[in-house]
Amino acid sequence: MKSYSSIPTAEAVPVMSTQMVELTAPATLEAGYTFQAIYDGVTFPVTVPEGGVKQGQTMTVPLVTPATAEITPLTALVADDVAKGHWKDGLCACCVVGCCHASLWNAMCCPQILMAQVLTRMHLNWCGEDAPEREWRMTFKRVVLLVFIFYILATLFGPPSPDISFDAKGHVVTSEPEVPAWQNAVYKSITWLFGFYTLLVMSRLRYHVRSMYLIPGSIFQDVCCVFWCGCCTVAQLARQTANYQQRRGVCCSENGLSPTTTNVAIVV
Repeated sequence: MKSYSSIPTAEAVPVMSTQMVELTAPATLEAGYTFQAIYDGVTFPVTVPEGGVKQGQTMTVPLVTPATAEITPLTALVADDVAKGHWKDGLCACCVVGCCHASLWNAMCCPQILMAQVLTRMHLNWCGEDAPEREWRMTFKRVVLLVFIFYILATLFGPPSPDISFDAKGHVVTSEPEVPAWQNAVYKSITWLFGFYTLLVMSRLRYHVRSMYLIPGSIFQDVCCVFWCGCCTVAQLARQTANYQQRRGVCCSENGLSPTTTNVAIVV
């Protein structure tokens, strides 16, 4: 795996009426890749010119109208040395990054949290749709709040635990307490709606990841993967959209990655 540890420097190059800036490519990038950079405190988009660039190569780009997005982590823009057109690893390769990895435990214990982290990496809102920065930066918080509300309601309206007793011969006897019909209906409605939300948004997320990495497939496959094994699916999406060899996985951060990151930036 390649390591991009240095921050490229840049200097202004006046060309006619359009200000141009030079920067050193922090990685080998194909033509058309777009990322955010900073020049003199101003964030603006940079598109890799025709022919692409190699790591360390200098390219001159126009300083266009400031963009609303901040610096985008390189791990979200470069395929982390993964060739386009296929997944990094298999659907069931959950332990490929370690059995104690944060992404694996999030996928098993609360897949919606890991889903929110991958949504944030992909700049999607809590519904799995493209969104402006002010929206996708709130994705993790909104999904966490939704999960919290679900568990509170499920606890309040869920059926009580069965009564356990012993008969005259010492055998264990269990009996289900009676639950009002309205309570049972509310509980089933809550769990069904939460399950449908997870199925819908995670399927959309898988579609967006496939589109970004040019991975063949169909919406039907996306839905089937999420329906039959949502935990494995979201874990695979997390591994696809991050380089865990360069950045440590974190359970409770907004994007599931450690704060120390290599960012593409232009510094005066």
